[in-house]
This record gives sequence, structure tokens and C-alpha cells, in this order.
Amino acid sequence: PDHFLVFGEYVKNLLTKIGYPKEKLVSFGNPSLFKLQNFFDNFSEDAVRNKLGIDSTQKIILFTTGKMQRNYSSAGIYDYDEKIWKSLLLNFKDNDLYFIILKPHPTELDTSAYATIQRDIKNKNSLIIQHDLFELIQIASVLVSVVSSSMFEALSFQKPVIQVKFKDEIHPILDDANIVLKTNLSNLLTTITNLETDENLRNKFKLHAKQFIKYHYGIPEINPDLVLKEILEI
Repeated sequence: PDHFLVFGEYVKNLLTKIGYPKEKLVSFGNPSLFKLQNFFDNFSEDAVRNKLGIDSTQKIILFTTGKMQRNYSSAGIYDYDEKIWKSLLLNFKDNDLYFIILKPHPTELDTSAYATIQRDIKNKNSLIIQHDLFELIQIASVLVSVVSSSMFEALSFQKPVIQVKFKDEIHPILDDANIVLKTNLSNLLTTITNLETDENLRNKFKLHAKQFIKYHYGIPEINPDLVLKEILEI
């Protein structure tokens, strides 16, 4: 191609290192995250909380799954998401300071495994729902996942992200950048509560998340319409 549009400088540098002509690479940004400021300007946290039945004083833990449960086997048979859900429900049971939301993967239509766990534990401050991801991230205090693109969306919102590791799973981008908090399942509760009580850690995370998203995703974008116009006029 005459021009190759990439999200940010990260991919641009990778391609340059393997010999792709630098002059053909254009850092364009991630279109799915364009105009985030418009979302923030029109967002009402009270409206979303009221719609979901969540008290304004409760801290929200958002858990996004990756179809790692008994009813799906496309990437192998794992129960990691079930274990995390059970841990969250048990550890925060009867704790009215927290509300836990499970947002299933968009193609994860069968959520019966999660519903069964929720019913057995009887955690009243929890919800399984397919809802607008941006709205859920914005009202959340933290996002928890094993691996999901939602982790990058949360970073775009400068929200803390906790990655739960079960083995020696490798995620080159997240591991190299050291941008998310990593924990095993047994230390998940401690990791969440430490994050909530450590303001310096949260502020440091916001700064690093902002730098990370700019480098990897080119967000906030810089006039993408003008970039395209200049390319087309060459």
C-alpha cells in the first residue's frame, strides 16, 4: 500500500524495525475510541446507576469475561472466569460498600454457569448484564479480567485494571508495559482493597495509563479527518 494506517507509535516502531518504510506508516489512532470527550460530556453516572439499581455510594468492580467457562471450548476448556466470579461474590458477600458487575464477552450468550454461582452464593450486590461497555467502565472503580480487549478500553478511560493470572500466561503488550496490576486468584481481594486505599497508586496508574494509550492507541486522536484528507490529496 501507499500508506499504512496504524493505531499508535508502538506498531509504527515495530513495523519500522522489520524494514517497513517509515514514510508509509501513519499513526492514525483507534477509531473505536475517537471522540471520547463527547461521551464524557454527555455521560450521567447517576442515570446509569439508577438504571442498573446501584446505590451512588457503592464502589463498582467490573469483571469482564473471555468465555473461559464450562459451556465454551473454542479456545480450550477453562473455568478461569467461573473461579474469578465465585471469588468476587464470596469475598464481597454482605459488603454493601461494593457492587460487582459481570459483563460477559459479546458473543458469550450462555451465562448460565455464572448465574448458577450467583444463585448459590446469594450475593445481593451483584449483576450479570450485557450493557454498554463504555458506561460500565465509566462507573467502575476497577476492571478485573484474565484477558480481554476491555482492558485496553478501561486504560483509555484511565481506570485501574487488574489481570488475574492462573499460569504463566503471556501478553506481550501488557507484560512489557507493566501497565496493569497482576495477581493470582488467592490475592485478588487484597489487590482490590489495596488499590482502593492507596490514592498514590491510583494517581500513578492514571498517569501511566494516559501515556500507554497515547503510545499504543494514538488516543486522544489528532484530527484524523485532516490526516485522511492530506493522504488522499497526495
